[in-house]
Amino acid sequence: MEQLATVEAQSNDRLPALLAHALRQTAAAEIILVSTRPVSLADTDRFAVFWSDPLLRDRLKRIRCIDTSSAELAEFFQAEV
Repeated sequence: MEQLATVEAQSNDRLPALLAHALRQTAAAEIILVSTRPVSLADTDRFAVFWSDPLLRDRLKRIRCIDTSSAELAEFFQAEV
């Protein structure tokens, strides 16, 4: 949590490398990816590291993506006013 609190924004896309690292470090845990925009793990260009590595490709199904900009999310979460 301490590391997460001190992360600084960057312009380069480090998400593929971050997810690959997380999948290599965890044997069976599911990963929840919360993003402010849609993320398509099926994007073979952006996530080429997964599609070229059979182990990572198999573990890709353990990632659950939550797009906080989606109107569907409002069904489950609403901020109190």
